[in-house]
Amino acid sequence: MTDRALLDLLLDDTPGILALVVRDGRVTRRSEAAGELLRAEHEQPVDRLFDPASRRKLAAAVTASPTSCELQARIADELVAVRVALIPLAPGEHLMLLAQIGADYAEAMTRQLLAANDHLANLTRDLARQSAELDAARRRFESLADMREHFISMLAHDVRGALQSVLLGSEAIERAQGDAPEPVRRSLERIRRSAMRVTELVDKVLEAARTESGRMVLDARPVAMRDVVNDALELYGPIAEHAGLSLELIDTAQADLVSGDRVRLGQVSGNLIENAIRHSPRNSTITVELTSDARVIRLAVRDRGPGIPPGLRERIFERFVQGPASSGSLGLGLYVAHQVVELHHGRIFVEDVVPHGAALVVELPRAAK
Repeated sequence: MTDRALLDLLLDDTPGILALVVRDGRVTRRSEAAGELLRAEHEQPVDRLFDPASRRKLAAAVTASPTSCELQARIADELVAVRVALIPLAPGEHLMLLAQIGADYAEAMTRQLLAANDHLANLTRDLARQSAELDAARRRFESLADMREHFISMLAHDVRGALQSVLLGSEAIERAQGDAPEPVRRSLERIRRSAMRVTELVDKVLEAARTESGRMVLDARPVAMRDVVNDALELYGPIAEHAGLSLELIDTAQADLVSGDRVRLGQVSGNLIENAIRHSPRNSTITVELTSDARVIRLAVRDRGPGIPPGLRERIFERFVQGPASSGSLGLGLYVAHQVVELHHGRIFVEDVVPHGAALVVELPRAAK
C-alpha cells in the first residue's frame, strides 16, 4: 500500500475519524468528520481550529513531530479538550489525527494510532523492498547495457578490420591489374561500395546502441544552425549528385544560434538529408530550409518521394522502422536523429509536401541571448 493510498483510506473510508492533512500550516485535505465537526476548510490556517491559548503548543508539536499533545479545539462551536497526534508525511506536510479526551475517545484514539502505525510500518517495509528491487533491476540493466555495448563495439571493431582488408585487397588487385578489363573494374568498384556501405551500417548500429543506453553526452555550446547545415550539404552534395538529385538551401534564419552539440546536430542534419536522398526519384530536388521565430529555429528537409503514410508517421522514428520503398537501410538514422533532438529539448516530426513527398522537420529552442 502506498502512502497516498493509506491517506485515502484514513480520510475517505474511515467513518467518524477526525483527520487532517496540513501543509505549511494550511489544511489541504480533511476527513468528512473533520469537515462537519471542526468545520475545517481547504487552505484554512490550521491554528484557527484551536483556541488561541493552544496555538503556541500546536506550533511546538509540529516542529517536534511525530508526537502527540493535548489542545483545546473548537468542536461543534464548543471548546473541547482533544488529543492530537502529528505524523510527518513529507517536508512541511503532516497527518493530524484528533480525538476528544475521555475514556471512550482514548480507546478509539489508541486503536487509530496503532492502526496508523501498523500501516506506516507496512508501508515502510514495502517501500524498502521495492527500493531494493528497483536498485537491483537498475544494476542488472546497467550490466546488460555494458555487455551489449562491449559486444557491439568488439563486433564493430572486427567488422571494420575485415572490411578494411577487403578495401585494401581490392585496391591492390586494381593496381596489379593495371589496365584491367571493364568487367573487372566494375566488380572491384562494387566491392568497394559494398564494403563502405557495411561500414556505415555498423557505425549506425553502434551509434544507436549508445543512444539507447543513455550514454550520449552532449558538448553543448552556442551553434549557428546555418553552419551545421552547410557542412551537411557539403558532405552529401556529391552523394545527391551521383543519385541524379540536386540540393537546394533556403535560409532565412541567418546567424541564429541554438545551444547544442555541433557534431550531433550535424549528425541529425546529415541523417535527414540522407533519408531524403534515399527516397527521392532521380532528377528531383531536395529542399533544405532554415527558418526561425522568437522561440525556435526550424530545419525542414523536403523530398519529392512517395511520402510517409499517416499510420507510419509516429513509428518512423523508432528503431528498424523503414518508410515505403526503403532500400539499403536499417531504419536507424531517423531513430538516432529523434534521440539527439530530444536531448536538445527539441522535437522532430513529419509534414506533407504538396503534391507529393514528405518533409522531416526539426525544431530546436533558440539559445538565450
